[in-house]
Amino acid sequence: MPVALRSTSTGTASVGNITVTKPSGVVDGDFLIAIAWSDDALVHPTAPAGWTAVGTAQSVSGVGVGKVWTQVAASEPASEVWTGSGGATSIVHVLACTGADTTGLDAGPTWANSATASTTRTAAAVSPAGADDLLIVSFASLVNNAGADGYTVPSGMTEQYDGGDATNPYYSSALDTQILAASGSTGTRVSTATRSSKWQAVTLAVKSAAAAASTPFPPARRRGPNFRR
Repeated sequence: MPVALRSTSTGTASVGNITVTKPSGVVDGDFLIAIAWSDDALVHPTAPAGWTAVGTAQSVSGVGVGKVWTQVAASEPASEVWTGSGGATSIVHVLACTGADTTGLDAGPTWANSATASTTRTAAAVSPAGADDLLIVSFASLVNNAGADGYTVPSGMTEQYDGGDATNPYYSSALDTQILAASGSTGTRVSTATRSSKWQAVTLAVKSAAAAASTPFPPARRRGPNFRR
C-alpha cells in the first residue's frame, strides 16, 4: 500500500503553549508526524502524551530550535496542546499519513541552518530506501516581527503551509511534501524567501507500508505421452 498525505494542521503561538487541531480525516492507524519550531529561546516545545521524539533535535543560538515526533493515531482528541516556553514564538506542524510504515521514519530528520541572514534556504538531502516515500521538508526563519517570510515552493514539491503567528510574527515557517519516484538520494530542496533572515530546515522521509509478499505456486507440468510411473 503506497504512502500518501491525508492532511496537515498547523498551530502557532506568540508566547507559551501551542494548540494544534487534529488534521482532518484522521483515522486510527494513521501515521502522525509533528515538526515543532521555536525562536531563539533555545527551549524545545514539549509534546503531549503519546508522542515519541525521533532522531536528533536542532538547537542553534540566535536562530532557534527544531524537533520531530511521531505517533500512530488512536482515538485522537480534536486538538492537542504542546507546551511552549514563556517568551518564545512557536510553530507546530502535524501531518497525517495513510499507507505508511508506522515502525519509524525511512530517513531523517536531517537538519540544516544558517545563522547568517539570507533569502536562499537549502534543506538537506536524505537517502530513503523506499522507492515511493513521502518526502517532507519544513523551513523556519527568525523574522523579528516583520511578518511571514513568503517562501517559494521547492521544485517538485507541494506547499502545505507558509506563514507564522498573526499576533506576534517573530517566527515564520513553510511546509512542503512530495511523493518520491525512486529510492536513493533526494538531492537538496531549495526555497527563496521574500526577505533575508536567519533560518533552519529539516528533511525526512516516510516509507510505504510493506506489502504482504505472496509467491504463487509454479504451474503444474503436463505429463507427456512417454511418461512412465
